[in-house]
Amino acid sequence: MIRILTLIAVVAFPLVVRAQDANKIMADVEKEFALVDQEADWIELFDGATIKDLQIDGVFTIKDGTLELGGGGQTRLQIKAPLGEQFKVLIECRFDGPAMPSLRLATRGFLSKGESGMSMGGTAGQWQEVLYVRRKADPSKFLLNTLSRNVGDKAVQGGGQMGGDGTPTLAWEVPAGTTLTIRRMRLQTTAPQTSAGVYGALIVLTLVILSIACLGWFLNRRRKHPAAE
Repeated sequence: MIRILTLIAVVAFPLVVRAQDANKIMADVEKEFALVDQEADWIELFDGATIKDLQIDGVFTIKDGTLELGGGGQTRLQIKAPLGEQFKVLIECRFDGPAMPSLRLATRGFLSKGESGMSMGGTAGQWQEVLYVRRKADPSKFLLNTLSRNVGDKAVQGGGQMGGDGTPTLAWEVPAGTTLTIRRMRLQTTAPQTSAGVYGALIVLTLVILSIACLGWFLNRRRKHPAAE
């Protein structure tokens, strides 16, 4: 009997832990969306009629208060507005077609760059709100949380996470044969940090080090091969 109870406990404990983790994730998602509903300092990237700070490569139309992307070949939507250390992007959208659109996160630093991707999730033909939230993980890296909920009943669907370091760029890719319809798209961001001064200082420092190295090489060569008198 004791062995049976022990076995049940061993099997059930991980399930309880996973359920608690899932509940915490859902609570965090609901909290983030509750903040979004209260906040007012949003930049309207698409307000139902006009687009702002967006670059679209491919097929798109604006009609009946929506921005429709794709339908033919692949279409790419990219935010051109500078993004700060903390930002949020909110998209109310739906996709129709056999394949999901995906988010592409590109990062660029002084001597590095990277790119990662993640599907938008959701169900074809169903309106959803997708919220992207950037948080600093440490002084040099950040995490980008992806959260989503249904538009009608506000039911939380879940989310995912990506990370990186450097200056981020966000773009959405709509595969051929799929359409992505957007009713609104908003951005909230802190002021972006300029890296021009840091890069300039590093370049000057590099030139100084090279100059000192060249001068040392020249003097050393003079000592080894003195000029004939």
